[in-house]
Amino acid sequence: MVQISNVYSHKNGEVIFENKEGHLELYKAIETCGYIFQKGAPPRIKKHMVKYLTGKQWADKVRVGNSRLTINFLKQRIGVCFQIGNVARTYADILKLDHLGNQNIIDVGLIIVPDEYESRILGTNYANYERLKNEVILFKNEIQTPLVILGICN
Repeated sequence: MVQISNVYSHKNGEVIFENKEGHLELYKAIETCGYIFQKGAPPRIKKHMVKYLTGKQWADKVRVGNSRLTINFLKQRIGVCFQIGNVARTYADILKLDHLGNQNIIDVGLIIVPDEYESRILGTNYANYERLKNEVILFKNEIQTPLVILGICN
């Protein structure tokens, strides 16, 4: 069963997020995912998240501007990127969420990533909480949109 193990708040993101009605739905989507981190699990985990959140009226595959870029979910000015893939995509996720914040489309962005151990189980070069947190801290002055990074594990 997937659970939230770590939370990092950038620019007061956690307070903003927890004051939004939709935050409990997002927590519940994670907590009701019964899959275990292993090779081949990411598509099943993502499918669970899509089914659960779209069932709660979260918009899925939301376009960023006029581009082909998308974020995974949007509701109540919360933008969500669920990244259980290659670490290189986390930089795009940060940029997409920051852009949406700068365009006044979202108030807070969430990036959900596996913890370091679960990331290693999935394979090499997968996104992980500790690395993403450290990189957001490094670029704290450049990233203007409040963010929350959720680390997930089994």
